[in-house]
Amino acid sequence: MRIEMILNSALLPRNGTALIQQEMERRVWQRYPDARIRLRKGTSNHLEIYAPKNDKEAANKLIEEMFNDAEEWLYV
Repeated sequence: MRIEMILNSALLPRNGTALIQQEMERRVWQRYPDARIRLRKGTSNHLEIYAPKNDKEAANKLIEEMFNDAEEWLYV
């Protein structure tokens, strides 16, 4: 599995990209230890998951839950 995310860093706290990388690795690697995660800065937000359909849907839900919980780990 490969996950690529482009983030609008203007909308994030100062070390937001690093925090997102750490949290994504923690959550995704628990379920998919061989997943490759790549974050890049850009002018918009975009998520691309390269995996079989079932894994793609599960990973997308996992990442969505991660951002729903962002006030607990991103804005501290």
